[in-house]
Formats: sequence, C-alpha cells, structure tokens
Amino acid sequence: MLPEIQHTKISARICNYCRHVNGTNYNFCTNCSYPLHDKLLVASFYKALDEKKESLFKAANSVFIARSMLYVMAVCLLPCLLVLFSSMYFKYIIAIVALILSALFFSLALWSRREPFAAMFTAFIMLVTFSAINISIKLDIVFTTSHGLISLLLCVSLLFIMMKGLQGAYILRLFTGTNAS
Repeated sequence: MLPEIQHTKISARICNYCRHVNGTNYNFCTNCSYPLHDKLLVASFYKALDEKKESLFKAANSVFIARSMLYVMAVCLLPCLLVLFSSMYFKYIIAIVALILSALFFSLALWSRREPFAAMFTAFIMLVTFSAINISIKLDIVFTTSHGLISLLLCVSLLFIMMKGLQGAYILRLFTGTNAS
C-alpha cells in the first residue's frame, strides 16, 4: 500500500509591481513595499515613489553643483602660479601652495565621482578649516572693509554649496545604499 499524498495549499501572494513572492500574512511586498491587499494604498505607493525619485534627483544635482565648485576652485587657484614672475619675496612658497591646493581640489572633485559622501565630507572639513584660518588672519578687516566682507561672503557661499553637496551625498547614500551619484 502506498501512503496517501496530502495536497497542501500553497499560500503566497505575488507582488504586482516587482513579481516577488510574499506570504499571505504580509500586507506589503517584502521586496519593494508595494501594497498587496489594499488597492487604495497603490496611489500612495506611487506618490511616495515619485517623491523618492525627486529627492534623489535633487540630491544628485546638489552633488553635481558641489563637484563643479571644486573644479572651479581648482582652476581659480592656477593663476596664482603667475606670482612666479613677480618680484615678491615669498613667490615660490605662494606658487607651491597654490599648485598643491589646486591639485587637492581637483582630486577631491574626481574622488566625488566614485565616493561622493567621503569626498564632500573631506572638502567641507577642508573649507571650514581654510575659512577659519582666512577669517582669523584678517579678523581686523573682515567686518570693517568691503574687501573683508566680500571675503567673508565668499567663504560662507562656498561652505553653503559644499554643505548642500554633503547633504545630497548623504541622501544618495541612504536611498541607494551605495556611494554612487
């Protein structure tokens, strides 16, 4: 005698969005969070998906703007090499520092293509340091002359752009789970 075969009913729900197989006790897909039972939640799912796409677009745009600013800072430091043709006493030191900073900003911009969060964080910390040094050296003229106010405004603007880039890189890292931008 052969044993009797018992037919058990397989209880699973297939997600209509990603085709993932879920248990019947789930209300949302365990792979993509699409609602499995309630059709009214489908509209809110697509709204949340659109908001996520918009947030990712804004974050990638912020990273792009900050990366572009790093390239601009690298290029703007190159004319400082013309100081070599002057008769200044510290002309070689100024030229070497300008060349090193230009290469540093350029390499940070390149690094931000592979790992935007780490590169933007490093650039932000560097800019905070350089801005603090710049302001502390010229503290007596920062608030009293137009040159000092323009210098302060430039420092604050660069820090704001880098902060937005850092925030965008962080959002990209949270949403995508990677460092890619």
